[in-house]
Amino acid sequence: MGAPPEAWYLPNGPFKDWFDQSQLFGPVEHKCYLWKWQHTASSYTEFLSTRSDVRLLAAETREDLLNEIAKAIDDQGGGLDIDYETHLYIAHRIDGDK
Repeated sequence: MGAPPEAWYLPNGPFKDWFDQSQLFGPVEHKCYLWKWQHTASSYTEFLSTRSDVRLLAAETREDLLNEIAKAIDDQGGGLDIDYETHLYIAHRIDGDK
């Protein structure tokens, strides 16, 4: 099965190697930015409802799942902080005409 696609962008994932293998770019620089997203029960279940793994569930199952998640968040104070990281890869294009 392998790693999920979102793991491809991690420093040990294949993304950097794809730059190198293309031979179209110079050395690749990687930067990582850490940030938080503060959710309410509503914002988090709205976010989850956009994910394909949730959208693929049967409608009743999806609704039950999202309702239970919202209830759990509300029962714990109504808020949820999620840590995220954004990965940036920078490389100069090699100009083949020079």
